[in-house]
Amino acid sequence: MLYFIYGGDSDTRREKVNKILSSYQNITSLDLKAEELTADFLKERSSTQGLFDGVQIFLLRGILE
Repeated sequence: MLYFIYGGDSDTRREKVNKILSSYQNITSLDLKAEELTADFLKERSSTQGLFDGVQIFLLRGILE
């Protein structure tokens, strides 16, 4: 699943993110900055999830700025 949350109201964005995060159980959350985001990193992280692992969530804050 892929979610895009955008807009100028940081409080509303935070509420939406928290609502999404609370809807999953057994999650791993990773907050990434623009300089940390590379194609190799995403490829590695997206292919390492095992069959019985929990949900991986990548928070890409301010990535389009």
